[in-house]
Amino acid sequence: LEFIASADVFEWWKFNASANFFRSIVDGANLDEDLYADTYSWFGRLNSRMDLPSDIDFQVMFNYRAPYRTTQGRRDPYSYVDLGLTRDVLNGQGTVSLSVYDLFNTRRYSGTTQGDNFYTEQEYRRRTRQAVIGFTYRLNQDKKRSNGRNSMDRGEMDF
Repeated sequence: LEFIASADVFEWWKFNASANFFRSIVDGANLDEDLYADTYSWFGRLNSRMDLPSDIDFQVMFNYRAPYRTTQGRRDPYSYVDLGLTRDVLNGQGTVSLSVYDLFNTRRYSGTTQGDNFYTEQEYRRRTRQAVIGFTYRLNQDKKRSNGRNSMDRGEMDF
């Protein structure tokens, strides 16, 4: 079950939110009768985009994934925040961007796995917080968005 909402709070501020609720059934009885999980969980995303003074676009995205059961344990919840700033330069031919991924350094995947003869706790990080500065220069073309819609409308980050 998926819910999606978007709103133009003001002419300069757009908001987008989505939430997905699901049930997952894993039956591994063909391997071991204990390999079974029946769980409900959800994940969601909030995205806010603002047109700031001096032609600066600001975007922030919050992601959350609720805990869920697996056939041999559980996965803990996790959340993270990404943000970005962009500004067109050189009469619109170029764009300077700053992106910060995992702003609060919380993107950690953790949980437990257990069986008859073992118990493990794990924590995994793809990477820690990072900042990226970028510059795009367009040769003989205007800044375009697919189908006249920006990526915010698709629930994606622009940066």
